[in-house]
Amino acid sequence: MTDHADLLRQAAAKARETANSAPPGPYEIDPGPGYHRQILGTDGDPIAATRQWPGGLGYDGDDTGSAEQTAAHIVLWHPGVALAVAAWLDTVARGIPAFRSALTAPGWDEGDDPGEVIEQQYRHQLTVARALLNEPKEN
Repeated sequence: MTDHADLLRQAAAKARETANSAPPGPYEIDPGPGYHRQILGTDGDPIAATRQWPGGLGYDGDDTGSAEQTAAHIVLWHPGVALAVAAWLDTVARGIPAFRSALTAPGWDEGDDPGEVIEQQYRHQLTVARALLNEPKEN
């Protein structure tokens, strides 16, 4: 049986750990020209660089992979976003035990599996957690 709350807490911890070890955000993209795009920290100094992704850019119908696209994604998901997602996952994790208790209380439809109900109720949060942990959904 999956411990849904634990899965969410693990993902929150991973997001928080990586966010706290990265340069603080938000970030910006250096507007200068070039094959590479510099990502700038809050002080304006470069913290990373992106480059064209050779597997994208129109190969097999894929129009992703430009240095600009990669940089835009990294800039969007700076540590502040990761910390907000971690807080959200922790908040949801705290509510799952009470929800599970309610599902097993007298009067609840005993034909429903509490784990499946939780999977449905929290499917988006669990999807985010599994993605952060690089774990597939259990079958």
